[in-house]
Amino acid sequence: MPQKHILRKWIVQILKFILAAGLISWVLCDINFADLKQLATGRIVFFTVLAGAAIGIQLVLCAVRWQILLRIQRIEISFLRALSLSMQGTFFSLCMPGGAVGGDVVKAAFLLRETGRGQRLNAVTSIFIDRVIGMLALFTLVAAAGPFAGKTILESGAEVKYPVLILYFLCLAGLAAGFALFFQDVILRIPPARKCLDFADGIAGGRIRAILNSVAAYRRDPRRLTGAFLLSILVMHPLLVISLILIVIGITGDTANTAAAASASLLGGAAAALPVTPGGLGVRDKITQMVLEALGVGQNASGIAPVLYSVVLIVLSLTGVFFFLADSWLMNHEILRKTTNHGGSNDKENSDDRR
Repeated sequence: MPQKHILRKWIVQILKFILAAGLISWVLCDINFADLKQLATGRIVFFTVLAGAAIGIQLVLCAVRWQILLRIQRIEISFLRALSLSMQGTFFSLCMPGGAVGGDVVKAAFLLRETGRGQRLNAVTSIFIDRVIGMLALFTLVAAAGPFAGKTILESGAEVKYPVLILYFLCLAGLAAGFALFFQDVILRIPPARKCLDFADGIAGGRIRAILNSVAAYRRDPRRLTGAFLLSILVMHPLLVISLILIVIGITGDTANTAAAASASLLGGAAAALPVTPGGLGVRDKITQMVLEALGVGQNASGIAPVLYSVVLIVLSLTGVFFFLADSWLMNHEILRKTTNHGGSNDKENSDDRR
């Protein structure tokens, strides 16, 4: 049964890769490759490198945010360790079954090896809360940016209007669910809600309430929790928005499409949050392309920009391999050192026995 379960997961993952490839191919089909020679300039390279730097800083800040959340639970790991585990999780989210969740599972497995028994649930919850805060910040920005592009989107064709409207409603639903999670004590004052929780918790053997209690612990440190949220909404997501804006400027040569690129980046990010393809590849590209084109960016630029963005993101995510290899080497080296010391200790004991 476990082997069949693993096989089924990998089959689903392969199908997700096929879907991502199909969506990216769809984006590429709308590009007029005859005009690409005019676009292949040093300006594009320069602005793409700048975009890569912005995404790289955002990935580093992911480790900072997670470290803040770990400290709320009184779990101390170094920044370099948090960065290593974050980058490994980012890499595995692309290639492991389960997408972002699969990357989080690997990240949690590595963290649990270094966490005491009494803190393991809190350690896993920190990864979950880290993702929830990131999503809440993104959904808040999407909801806030909606009115600026809403009229143009509503006047667009059905192929653009309805997917974007669905994303808006999903973001609003995500916001409601996220804030309900942090203000669960208010909801659980309602008798039917409390009875439903008791019933579900009984089936789960008390695990649901334990998780909710772990989540509720974050409210005891509102300063750090608010800091993690503000870091996400004011710095981290804006960096991703800036990266797409830079790529669009590099392609078009002007800043006239800045607002369009910002809206497309946010909506593309919201689409990437859906567990449809690995790392949101393809889904993010197609939504970004449709929004850019609907908001007046040229057809070629609308197609090239999201693809370049994904290439940069993939290249930076692949650096997680080096963190994983370094981690494996250090762990093996430590095991070898301990084994050697243990062996040396045994030799000494044997020598003492002979005496």
